[in-house]
Amino acid sequence: MLAADGINNTEISNRLEMNRNQVRMWRSRWASASATLAEAETSATSDKKLIQLIILVLSDQPRSGKPATFTVDKIVQIVAVACEHPSQSQRPINEWTHQELASEVVKRGIGIV
Repeated sequence: MLAADGINNTEISNRLEMNRNQVRMWRSRWASASATLAEAETSATSDKKLIQLIILVLSDQPRSGKPATFTVDKIVQIVAVACEHPSQSQRPINEWTHQELASEVVKRGIGIV
């Protein structure tokens, strides 16, 4: 709506407290898909399919680089271990260190670090 009112990316980023490059990226994605969205909106496309198309446009794109090492489930399990007191794992420490946490995660079979 801000863009439709002629407000530039810098002002939009200030109002939404976002990085200007993020605003530019999302506006660019939306502009690139606008013809497809307009066609879907005026054709006999169902509301459900239109919503799916909008979600596709607004979804994150695959990122370059090495794929994630851990699944979301594994990350949740690691965070759960980190939230436990080390004494629950028979560790003779008061706070987790990176090495102790990694060792416990491997010991529990959650992941290989």
